[in-house]
Formats: sequence, structure tokens, C-alpha cells
Amino acid sequence: MIKNTLSSWSYKKLSMWEKCPYSVKLMYIDRIPQPPPDPKYDKARERGIKFHEEIATSITDGTPIPAAAKDFEEIVQQLRENNAIVEQDHFLDNQWNRWDHGWKGHWLQVKQDVVVVKPEFVLTGDWKTGKKAGNEMSHFRQMQLYSLAAWRLYPGRPEFVSELYYIDQDDIWTITFKEADLERALTDWDRKANAMFA
Repeated sequence: MIKNTLSSWSYKKLSMWEKCPYSVKLMYIDRIPQPPPDPKYDKARERGIKFHEEIATSITDGTPIPAAAKDFEEIVQQLRENNAIVEQDHFLDNQWNRWDHGWKGHWLQVKQDVVVVKPEFVLTGDWKTGKKAGNEMSHFRQMQLYSLAAWRLYPGRPEFVSELYYIDQDDIWTITFKEADLERALTDWDRKANAMFA
């Protein structure tokens, strides 16, 4: 019998488990080799990876804004002016406290495209190269989890703002969470994560 070695999670892993627990077992516990990706999916994935690399460099180094984000020039400029942290992995332990030891031993990992930390708020932003329509619930849950992580990493701010930048639709979705909202959300996410581990 294969031992359950699952000890950490991310938004992607939990979403996989909610759709098909067996897929998480095969990928993360049994470590079964994955089939080649569908060419159509792989092309979209590669586009997303390339865009994220280009926009991160543009924000941090001031290089030209990628053509796909030409309608977000003002947003990029604001992120530059506010010293946004880009493409950074953040880790928490199973008490939802900051984990400063990297990948080894963490409980939750979130990778936020952009983070702006101010005394009055924390902004987490995510660039979306896919569709908004039909993905609203999934995207809301991601926004909530990333704001929850931001609250635990940077406590004491009155507001935790989450934004999604849909580059193909020239659209921005903004939600502001208060501490009380995130306290309630923590209980629900904790329950979901522990159900997956069980």
C-alpha cells in the first residue's frame, strides 16, 4: 500500500482534488508520469508563461510593456511607482503563519503575480490570459485565497484588495476584503485543505 505523502497544497492542487481526488493521488502521491499535454492547451499555457515573464520584467526593469497588455499601461505604471513585488512564491505553515524556510516543510504555497504592500492596504494582482466568462467562481476563490494569504503575511492593514487583469478582454475585476471577511474565509479554506489531506 502506498503511503499518503501529501503534506502541502496550493490553489491548483486543491482545485484538482475537488474535481477528481484520484488525479491528485496519481500526480502527487503515486508520481505517475503524466501524458503529453494537449497541443491546444500547451500553446495557451506557453503563451501565459511567456506573457507573465515579459510583464514581470516590464514592471521591475521598466522594459516596454508587452503588446498584449497595451491597454494596461496605467496599471503597469502604478505598479512600478509602488514597487510591486512580482512573481514571488509565498509560504505558510498549517497554522496560517508565515513559513520562512522555502519549499521544504511548508503547508500552503501561493504564487502571486504582483503584490503591493502599503500601511493602509495590501494589493494582490493576477494577470489572466484566458477567459473571464464561465470562470468567475474559480477566479473569485483564487482572489479570496490570495487575499487571505496576504492578510496572514502582512497583518494589520484595514483593506486587502485583489485585482484580476484580463488582458484579452481589457477588463479588471477588483474586490476589497476586510479582515472580518478573511477571518471567516480562513475557516472554510482550512476545512477544505484538511479534508484533502485526510
